[in-house]
Amino acid sequence: MRGRSARVVQDVLQATIEVLGRQGYAALRVDEVAALAGVNKTTVYRRWPTKLELVSAAFHEIADRAIVAVDTGSLRSDLLAFFRARSEASSPARAAMIRLITTERANPEVAALARSRWEEHLGRVSALVERGVDRGELPAGTDAALVAEVIASASYVRFLQSGQKAEGPFLEAVIDLVLRGAVARPNREDGG
Repeated sequence: MRGRSARVVQDVLQATIEVLGRQGYAALRVDEVAALAGVNKTTVYRRWPTKLELVSAAFHEIADRAIVAVDTGSLRSDLLAFFRARSEASSPARAAMIRLITTERANPEVAALARSRWEEHLGRVSALVERGVDRGELPAGTDAALVAEVIASASYVRFLQSGQKAEGPFLEAVIDLVLRGAVARPNREDGG
């Protein structure tokens, strides 16, 4: 996609995030998104036939735009770089997602979207951990999904409960604690 088409897509997705942040999922109307983006609502429906597809695309494009693949050569550094980038990425998109999760989770579409976003996030972190295992930074057999979920959950809960981003000393402490635990895990065959 190039030129006007790419600009229209970005304008529509950005408008979607803005409307979500103000009104939430249930109140989001495609005609309002279209007006904010400066396009006709048929332009929106042509590309995203349902509200869920539009919102999902907005989170994929806008929220993930600043998240780039990291490979610093060190698992700890990769995790720090990833979570720092995630923390700095698209505050309006993050605020909109948090609003959805905290206020509209009972909506099955919102619950499915939140679950999908969480699984994608965990998949990215798991891939970093698996690469660390492959490099020998963690023992073979380390449960990459568990390591990823513990680190991501600490970040997520901190933001939900206090509104504080997981960054700086907190982020470093969580990553160090989890990685030390993964390295020192008892041998399960010994009954430990």
